[in-house]
Amino acid sequence: MPKTKSTRKNNHALHSKLFLPLLIAFIILATFFATSDFKLPSLAAKGGSSGGSQPPTNPTPTPVPGNLLTNSSFESYSGREKTPTNWVQHYDQPNKLAQTVCNDSHSGNCSYYVDGKHFNAIKQYVSSSVPAGGTITVSGWGKGQDVADNTNPATGSFWVQAWIHYTDGSIEYGLHADFDNGTHDYQFKEASFTVSKPVEGFTYFVKFGKTGYAWFDDVNLKVVTP
Repeated sequence: MPKTKSTRKNNHALHSKLFLPLLIAFIILATFFATSDFKLPSLAAKGGSSGGSQPPTNPTPTPVPGNLLTNSSFESYSGREKTPTNWVQHYDQPNKLAQTVCNDSHSGNCSYYVDGKHFNAIKQYVSSSVPAGGTITVSGWGKGQDVADNTNPATGSFWVQAWIHYTDGSIEYGLHADFDNGTHDYQFKEASFTVSKPVEGFTYFVKFGKTGYAWFDDVNLKVVTP
């Protein structure tokens, strides 16, 4: 049925009444966005670290002079387990209670924290040619809380360690610097070993296999050739 003049007139009046409030609302919103610092929330702002605030950035790890390791102070990390960049988990089922934290450190912002309810070890392979007679030194800083004495060599680890890979295919496992049991602030430990045959590389471990809690920072692998 065709609209009458009266119907068209009423519709026109209704549109006129709605137009003015909408125009005013548009002007108010446009003025607000133009003059304020309002920003939409970023997806990157969601989440956070249960072990402390995250670093302001996720920087590219910077090599430390004289240290063969990369990201040796754990300032950069990634993944759900917050594994330090350039390090990998040693066990197939890593300890989900171990992670990079940025509320406790020897230097910088972050350290690597392990809750001893489960074993944990992270490692980094380093390719390095060392002649016979070279001296290998492993060192680092470790902090402990309620670390129990455990002398079982299979589970008693609170240390930094290097496996030495020789060019003949054999491996030296015994080079590690052990941190004290009990509760203590960051302490420095190191251990050295002189190789009797040529070396092709190393696997460096940060490992905790006791009960209690541990923090690692500023770990180091150094080689001195004859």
